[in-house]
Order: sequence, then C-alpha cells, then structure tokens
Amino acid sequence: MNRTNHCPRKALRTRSAVSVLLFIFALSITSCSKNTVETSAGSDNPSVPSAASRINREAAGICGIAPRTADCSDLSAAGIFETITDRSNTDAVSGGTDRSDDISGNTGGGDDISETTGNGALSENSGSEPLPGDPDFRVHGIYVTATVTGTSRMEELIRLADETDINAFVIDIKDDRGNVTYQMATPTVERVGSSVTYISDIESLIAECKAHHIYLIARIVSFKDPCLAAAMPEYALHEADGTLYRDNSGQAWLNPYNREVWDYLMEIAKEAARIGFDEIQFDYIRFSTDRGMERVVFGEDSEEVSKSDVINAFTRYARETLAPLSVTVSADVYGTIIDSTWDQQIVGQNYAMMARELDVICPMVYPSHYGPGVYRVPIPDTDPYRTVTGALNASRAVLDQYGHDTIFSVLQDGMPVTTRVRPWLQAFTATWVSGHIEYGRDEIQAQVQAVRDAGYDEWIFWNASVKYDQDWF
Repeated sequence: MNRTNHCPRKALRTRSAVSVLLFIFALSITSCSKNTVETSAGSDNPSVPSAASRINREAAGICGIAPRTADCSDLSAAGIFETITDRSNTDAVSGGTDRSDDISGNTGGGDDISETTGNGALSENSGSEPLPGDPDFRVHGIYVTATVTGTSRMEELIRLADETDINAFVIDIKDDRGNVTYQMATPTVERVGSSVTYISDIESLIAECKAHHIYLIARIVSFKDPCLAAAMPEYALHEADGTLYRDNSGQAWLNPYNREVWDYLMEIAKEAARIGFDEIQFDYIRFSTDRGMERVVFGEDSEEVSKSDVINAFTRYARETLAPLSVTVSADVYGTIIDSTWDQQIVGQNYAMMARELDVICPMVYPSHYGPGVYRVPIPDTDPYRTVTGALNASRAVLDQYGHDTIFSVLQDGMPVTTRVRPWLQAFTATWVSGHIEYGRDEIQAQVQAVRDAGYDEWIFWNASVKYDQDWF
C-alpha cells in the first residue's frame, strides 16, 4: 500500500521569518520520511519469503534449477499419485511406487553384484571413524532382506561394511506381507501366528553385526499387513459393503484409525529394541494409494480426524512408547510429500508434522519415482544429482535450518525440536521408467554428493535384490 504522509507547516507570522520557516520545514520533512519508513517496516504485511520461494532460491543456488513446489499447477508432478478412480496399468505403477517386493521384480534382473575387491573408499573407513553410539556417528546404510541374512551373501555384506563407507544395515523384522521374520515370542505375534523363520538365529546375527560395528535398523512395515488382516479382519480396511479392501496386488491393509493395530506394531517394535536393534524404522506408515480406496470406510473417528492427523498421532505414540528403551525412532515417507499438499492428502503423510515426532525422518527420494519435468529435469531418473538435490533442498525449506549442517529444527509449541533427515537413495535400475538409465558407481556417487551439497550427511540405499557393488561406495 502506498501512502503519502503530509507534515503540517507552521503559519507564517512575518515575511521576515522566511529563513526560520525553511529551516523548520526541512526538519519536518526529515522526520516525516523517517516515520514513513518505520511504518512500512512494521506493517501487517511484511515482505517475508514464502517456503515455496525459499525452495526455488536455495535449489537455484546449488544446481541452477527451480524445483516443483505445492504452489505449482502440476500438483501431482511426482507421477506416482494418480486420481484413484483413474488408475490403470497397475503393475507398472506398483513397481514405480512401493519399493519392497513390488519393485523387486523390476530390479532383480537388472543389477549384478560385482567381484570388485575395493576402491578409494577404503582409506576413508579407518579406525578413527566414529562408531555407533558416538555423537558424531552418521548412518551410511543399505537395505538387507531377512532372507539374505541366513545365506553366504551376508558375509559379503559384512565385508562390504568392513571395507567401504557402509556402516549400517536396515533389516526386515516385519515385512510387507505381515511376516515377523524370526520366531518372536510375544503374545499377539504368537496368537496371530505371524512369525516365520527367515532369520534362524537373531541373537547371533545381531552379535556378529555389532562385532563389526554395524549399526542395526529394524524395518517394520506398518499398515500394509495381509497376515494380521487375515487373522483379525476387524483390524483391516473394509469397503462400505463389508468387503475386505485389497490393493492392486491383492494385499490387505490395516486401519490406521484402529488403536489395537498401533499396539500390535508397538509389541513388535519393543521386542526388536529389546533384542538389540539400535533403531526402529517404520515403513508403510501411510494409507494405500491404490484403486478402491474411495470406497473404504474408516470408522467414526475419520469424520473428525484427517488422514495426516491420525498418521501423525501414530508417529507420536510410537516415539513416546519406545522412548524408555533408548532406541532411535525413524519413519520412511514418500519424497513427493515434502512439497506437494496433493500427495500429502492422499497418503496421510505431512512432512513437517511427522518430523516433529521423530528422531529421524527418511524421505524416499529415488529419482525413478519422480515424473517427467519435476525439478525441471526432463527424465529425473537420468539425472540423479539434480533430482536428489532438488528434493532435499525442498526438505531444508520445509523444516527450516537452525545453524547446523545436518540437524534441522521444527518449532513445536514454541520450542525447537531436532530431527535428522536421512534420505533413501536409489541403488537399482528402474527398468519400468521410459528413458531410464543403468545405475552404477557414477549414479550412486552422484546421489551421495547431492546429499552433501544439500547440507545433509546421512543416507541409505535401497535395492530389493540386495545386490550392491563394492565399487559403488
């Protein structure tokens, strides 16, 4: 608003007082100008950069691009959340979004483990490196399926950790089929019969990994659980006619509004913490994105509590429940929810809200999961550096930086809350993406560099086939 301030003049008493009048007039103009500036600076509409403009500014400063924000017209530019009723070609979409067994079929044939014996990273992993438990320890991890832990490949993975920058394993303790991956003797697990013996000797596995200073993260798939849904259908999602809801792969999901479901997950998480895992990581901590969700009835609570609110409430409950066990609590979230309100509403994940309740938040910023043109990259899968940098600069803008390279704070009730950001990165070739490229050392290192350039220093790589070339790290 432009507003001109007028200063009153003193009336002339005599023509001989012209010089005095001019002097007084000059002082008055100076005073009025000062008042005008102060009024503008203290107005109700200060010129403060929005989160969206900060995203664009910060990303442009690092890699010369202006990433997508929630204010852009392409609200679903990530390319993985289509209108539920319009969804088609489900196999391809499933392969491009969920990253467990759905992706496994696409990545398993594309990556072959190399016989390389080492690289320049060996000198970086000296005995002086911080160990788990040290304040300066930072996770550089890989995903490991439970089935691999009992094979000779586990020896290769431990050797990988010994000889490269890898220092952490994310191991399935409850997978996306609802299986608890070792014989867990807890009441509900035994009643449901959800234990399988993928890991034959969990104590020995933990002891061996810790002997090699490997940080252990227990992955617990949360609301995708056909096992519990079959044993206790009252915990599952149902359509209005009472039919059990199933996703595009035919798998049942649990109702996040059901508190008994929360307690079941906490039972498993507490046991994993007790047995020796350093961190509990919740995956599929969201609603399904597949067709048919518009017919699901969530119950009376859903009329007053939004999807984001109930997911955030579960996140808070998990951290409070596990706090006495001195275990780190983390959660995986879609990378696209960082700066897209459209995607947040579909899956129920609000990036800033969830970060307030976690020790570590893990956005899945796989380049293959972004659609053409996101962050002004024609095919994001072909430019992992720019894609990951754009996503993580969005993370910085959303969470706000409080003077630290890796620890970011979100204000909660007027108090800062520290949350580490540890992105999931891509260690697989996305054969289902049109125009995709083969992922190898250059693409792996480009993503690691992007993490550093965005101001973070932790990361985890995903490959559903658990095939990692030593030369990559």
